[in-house]
Amino acid sequence: MFHIQGKSGNAVQSVRATGTIMASDLRELFEHSDMDTDTLKAVAIVIDPDFDGYLAEIATGLRKELRRLNRADFKVALIMPENMLKEAALMRLASESGQVRLCPEAQSAQAMAWLAE
Repeated sequence: MFHIQGKSGNAVQSVRATGTIMASDLRELFEHSDMDTDTLKAVAIVIDPDFDGYLAEIATGLRKELRRLNRADFKVALIMPENMLKEAALMRLASESGQVRLCPEAQSAQAMAWLAE
């Protein structure tokens, strides 16, 4: 489940991922009224330590939504516990285009700064 946390300025939306998440949940997230993807330039998805879903589902849903948005300037930071980074890398969650970056929780301030650029 995604929980909308708030915006940093008008351009960066922050959400928390908890529980089980399916690829279709990403579609619902991006269509949520607080996620005005026409004006947003970035989203920070914070993976909660008690997240019990599959990162593969997030990867699939995120790829579909970024294709649907069709905006090369839209950025996503996936902020997660350190112990999830290896699995996220294996799922190829970070994109070659630089649109999606993986970030350990300890570096969340740097991730938010990158999103705001």
